[in-house]
Amino acid sequence: MANASGLAGDGLITGEFKHKKSGVFYRVYQQNDRVWISYEREKESEFRGQRELLYFIGSGVKGRSYLFSMQGFLFETPINWYSQEHRWNMTPAYTEAREIPMNLPSYVDCLNCHTSGLQPPVEGTDSKFPGKPFLHGGITCERCHGVGEGHLE
Repeated sequence: MANASGLAGDGLITGEFKHKKSGVFYRVYQQNDRVWISYEREKESEFRGQRELLYFIGSGVKGRSYLFSMQGFLFETPINWYSQEHRWNMTPAYTEAREIPMNLPSYVDCLNCHTSGLQPPVEGTDSKFPGKPFLHGGITCERCHGVGEGHLE
């Protein structure tokens, strides 16, 4: 549980994946102390780009996904690392995608299960955060067991 979320660089699993149905080639990598996802279709130059990955969710026991921000809104990458299968694949929402889906919001309800110190989103939104979306990587002991002041005694 302590490893359920954090900064992308702290939980980096690099790799590449080509989704056959869409023809999109994805790559997760680190460059100059920053973590990136790139995407492209080999024969269509206008279908390429990259996003900086800021956070990860998932301890890596079953899998891991990464989050990026666009104008303060957090989104989940369209690919996940599936640890038990030892491979990258599309997120469940996008297995049948034929485009480059970069629009899966990171909802508060999802982040709440993988983080501690989740900050409230901007009023009227469910995935836009004015600063860091969560204060602690992973799920802290206090999240389930309450304030730990008595434990020290």
